[in-house]
Amino acid sequence: MQYTRSIQITWDRPLAMNTPKHLDPDAAHFRPWYKEGWMWLVVGIPLAAIILGLTMVYLAVTNPHAMVTDNYYKEGLAINRELGFERNAREMELEAEMHINGQIVSVRFKDQMHLPHKLLDLRLIHPTLERFDQSTVLTSKDQITFVGKLVMPLESARYYIHMESQEFEWRMKTRLKVKNQQASGTIDARQFD
Repeated sequence: MQYTRSIQITWDRPLAMNTPKHLDPDAAHFRPWYKEGWMWLVVGIPLAAIILGLTMVYLAVTNPHAMVTDNYYKEGLAINRELGFERNAREMELEAEMHINGQIVSVRFKDQMHLPHKLLDLRLIHPTLERFDQSTVLTSKDQITFVGKLVMPLESARYYIHMESQEFEWRMKTRLKVKNQQASGTIDARQFD
């Protein structure tokens, strides 16, 4: 018995011998480029970065930050002048006791200090919330005691205290802890050397 094999070969189009199936457009698993996940991964990340970058530029241009100033030179001069105010207070060796009780603020300078000022500016600055900041003017009862009234009682927190003369000759700074709308402390111009 003899076996014969017949092979029938038909060529519809020329195909290279080593053409992989995934490059064959007639293969059943072929998908268009926009349905490929890897393509969207490669293109999507840079595209998302461009969109987010343009969004940030738009937000920066349309919403300028209030802390940024246009005139740096004038602000620098003002800072130098303010440092001079603190230096003047150190040279005068100013020292005072401050008491806050509800809305009443009293400041008493050392007995040997006789200040010619009739008014002092006092700012109480909350460390985080601007809505709790307050300013008042202290009036002289005598030459060493000044009294003023706050708009509202202070919240419990550690406040930054800035006290300066109306004539801008000196400035004193300190921190004061307010608890139950009451506080006491010393303001010494020499403590921030």
